[in-house]
Amino acid sequence: MARGWAAFEECTAEPELAITRAILRHAELAGLLLTGRIREAEAVAAEQHRATMSQAPSACDAMGGLSRGLAALASGLPFAAARWLTEAAARLADSDPIGCAPLCLAKLVETHVVLRDDGAAEQVLSEILASDRPVLDGWTPQIHLARAWRAAREEGLDEGAEAALRAGSSAVRAAQRLVEAEALHTAARLGRAADVAARLGELEAQLDGPLVVLFAEHARGIVDGSGDALDGVAQKFESLGARLLAADAAAQAARLHQRARHQRKASASTAHATRLARAAGGAWSPSLDQLNPPSLTKREHEIAVLAASGTSNLDIARKLVLSVRTVETHLAHVYDKLGINSRAALRKALQDEAEQG
Repeated sequence: MARGWAAFEECTAEPELAITRAILRHAELAGLLLTGRIREAEAVAAEQHRATMSQAPSACDAMGGLSRGLAALASGLPFAAARWLTEAAARLADSDPIGCAPLCLAKLVETHVVLRDDGAAEQVLSEILASDRPVLDGWTPQIHLARAWRAAREEGLDEGAEAALRAGSSAVRAAQRLVEAEALHTAARLGRAADVAARLGELEAQLDGPLVVLFAEHARGIVDGSGDALDGVAQKFESLGARLLAADAAAQAARLHQRARHQRKASASTAHATRLARAAGGAWSPSLDQLNPPSLTKREHEIAVLAASGTSNLDIARKLVLSVRTVETHLAHVYDKLGINSRAALRKALQDEAEQG
């Protein structure tokens, strides 16, 4: 990137400056997102948009909105992503000097799928497929990924995974190994982890950045059937700012814990996935769709509220005319269902529930 910006300084004509600047800014953002530097990418996207809006109108104005949309989607803010990408797509329809419209529309399809807006996803995907505009080879994998998410939602995981594998093959032909890793990770999330884990391991060894490492760890955790490993992956995704990927890994961890009859671990993973998904406006993924968040009975909730307020077990028992042993049993069930082990964690869990409505 340093050499690219140095070359930019040598440009003199204003149209040339604007287009070169847009290309370099997009390359910088893409590099940050694909290597897992998501919070840094959000800051760069915001600065790119500010810089674009502070300059004279140009054919590249849409790139600022596109950057904001890509960063928002990667960080698990699909409502914001939909707003930015929709605005960028409208501008790109009028002027697209560096050919980014297919990328914008492909990511808009994915965003609408995450938001469960099936009609909008179908409309945008149809627009991509019906367009007679030439598509740069570099965007073809992203179009396959858009089809993968649409298929996973409407036709089933097998069809979605096949489209994700086609995206991976397309990325290989375009010499885009980071995009190949993204596509293979998508296939793993859609049920084909055993088919892609080895290749993701190879890419992990070849490429820099924490995101590819987590893609490989995620696939291995699924293949190994390790809920603990996926809990670790979920925490790492969240630490990068990739909330939707974190929610997906936590949901898969919950399912594996349930199979192993580790109820408290399953509840903790479910609570983690549910919190992240709610923060993203009820985001959809196949794994999140299969979650069954544990619900408290009326009596359990009543006791939980009293316990969270600092009331002792003895005072709860007196207030509700129960034995202390019964109160202890109900609280044990509450802790198991919520995946917690302390009253401090109980207070936080009830606060989160109240805030999320």
